[in-house]
Amino acid sequence: MISLKQLKTDLTQKWQRFYLSCGLLDENQRFPLTVSLKSPNNQTILDDWQSVKSWAASYAALNQTDFKLEWQKRITPLGKQELPMAAVFLTVTDLAHFLKKHQELTTYCNACEALIKRFPGLRDWCLKYPKKVLQEQAGWGLQMDVLAWFLQHPAPDCYLREIALPGVDSKFIEVNKVLLDEWLHLLQAPLNKEAKNFEARWGIKTKPDRMRLRFLGDESIAGLKDLEAPFEQVNQVDWIRLGIERVFITENEINFLTFPLVKKSLVLFGKGYGFEHWRAQSWLRERPIFYWGDIDTHGFAILSQLRGLFPQVVSILMDQSTLLAYRSFWVEESRPSQAEKLAHLTQDESLLYGALVENRWQPKVRLEQERIPLGALKDVLKRLGM
Repeated sequence: MISLKQLKTDLTQKWQRFYLSCGLLDENQRFPLTVSLKSPNNQTILDDWQSVKSWAASYAALNQTDFKLEWQKRITPLGKQELPMAAVFLTVTDLAHFLKKHQELTTYCNACEALIKRFPGLRDWCLKYPKKVLQEQAGWGLQMDVLAWFLQHPAPDCYLREIALPGVDSKFIEVNKVLLDEWLHLLQAPLNKEAKNFEARWGIKTKPDRMRLRFLGDESIAGLKDLEAPFEQVNQVDWIRLGIERVFITENEINFLTFPLVKKSLVLFGKGYGFEHWRAQSWLRERPIFYWGDIDTHGFAILSQLRGLFPQVVSILMDQSTLLAYRSFWVEESRPSQAEKLAHLTQDESLLYGALVENRWQPKVRLEQERIPLGALKDVLKRLGM
């Protein structure tokens, strides 16, 4: 038996997914909606008649303004009985009133009509994502203005914050990129189908990612020793002429700034995961690379990713003896990597990574590279003949 409370609960759970969009559809597709009340069988009537009687009475007492009840006369072990069989909602409006969702239905329909009036091609989107309509409709006007601008400028070749529209602040488009991306895909083909980000797909300029580097010897560029420049420009430098023979990479800015002087060398400031822009740095393939990262699971994952691009990478101060020598500086790694194996580690690195994953010494061990004294780094450089 479906109680009145359960009936409302079941229909409320299905409201946005199945019924709300009927405000735009031909209602004949789903309405009249007949919902079975699962009338009890004869055994239930015989065993628990009082409950059955109370259940039937709760429906009989209703003022049936939003739906109609279908009743059935049955011969039962207790004689002839009339029991409710189903609730019938003639229209989506009736269902909305019953569930106290009438305002939500009105909001949905008005928002969809405004969007479809300007962009008929988005009707199917409204039908498919009624929940998104309700979530986003408060900013509908500005979002539609931005969408119209993109359709009028299919290859704008400008930065997002250069787009000047009344009422649209500098961050509005950035905040609404996901929704705009969905709409644009339905209305026109992207400029770059393979692009992974909004800007590249739709012809928007992006700030160039930059590499920060520091000369560790006598070399410089126009007298500058600590530089930051777009990756594309860094790749155009004649590093052979400058005499750079080796490269160090560190993930901590303080280590980057205090890295000891080494002739004919650079130190680069890494930024954790994501070496996509490093891939094109052809000059890095031609030189020894030494990587110094944290001794934790993510430190080794970053090392493995980097070595996947540059196989010659050698890690420094990322070994078990270093880890155990500075036990007093251990902290807890907040979210350790769960990867069972990393593809580009040496045997010793893999063993240490496995020990960290298995919590051999204590859970979530992490030794941050800036905790290691610079004297230890100088000793390593000396052993390497630098």
